[in-house]
Amino acid sequence: MEKILGVDKIFVGVEENKPEAIKNLTDLANKSSKVEITSLKTKYPQGAEKMLIKRILGREVPEKGLPLDVGVVVLNVGTVPATTKSPLFISLAKSGLASSKTCFASSGRLERR
Repeated sequence: MEKILGVDKIFVGVEENKPEAIKNLTDLANKSSKVEITSLKTKYPQGAEKMLIKRILGREVPEKGLPLDVGVVVLNVGTVPATTKSPLFISLAKSGLASSKTCFASSGRLERR
């Protein structure tokens, strides 16, 4: 996903009530300068996209805006492996078209921006 989206930095938020996960992920992240693990308070609605962006990056997504409006793509742990196995995604990646800056999927169609 890092290469396909062309990102410079990856942030992983983990609720503080999962200390073993935080430690293991931090150990792995220390091998890469692109990955940063952030411990998050265990509270609702901490997992909402806009809340995560505000907490981790300090950026405000406009009220009717999307994370991409502030230069962010938010993916959950289930989405990443599922997306990378998608035939459409694999095809786009191989052709060089898959990029958060050039296209997005909407209702099963690929639309160029």
